[in-house]
Amino acid sequence: MKHHSLVKGDLSEAMVTAAFIAKGHCVSRPLDTTCPYDLVAEMTGKLKRIQIKTGRVRNGVVLFNTSRNPNGYDRRNYLKCKIHYFAVFVQKLNRVFLIPYADIKHLKGGASLRLKRPKNGQSDKIRFAKQYRFHKF
Repeated sequence: MKHHSLVKGDLSEAMVTAAFIAKGHCVSRPLDTTCPYDLVAEMTGKLKRIQIKTGRVRNGVVLFNTSRNPNGYDRRNYLKCKIHYFAVFVQKLNRVFLIPYADIKHLKGGASLRLKRPKNGQSDKIRFAKQYRFHKF
């Protein structure tokens, strides 16, 4: 089913929130929609700021944005001091992936997770989706 981008974002936020709750984490949401994070989760006794993204599958790869567009014109990358994790919901896979900010901090605009090994067998500098699996619905 094709959704408007705002509906996709709402769905991703709902599914990621449900995944954290299903895993037994306490979650909070900021009242201010201009915050650079969408969710706060208590993980191992510490509060972690989570930025939620919608992922899409193309050619065996999960793609998602790693920047935000606060005013509709310029794209801004998230800062380490503002978020700890990206949580990516992929509707086609019905799965949430949780990626530490440190694993994608140098990327501008977007990131990817490979679902399968490349045909050439390369594995250096490739992020495989299975290492970031968080929850399957």
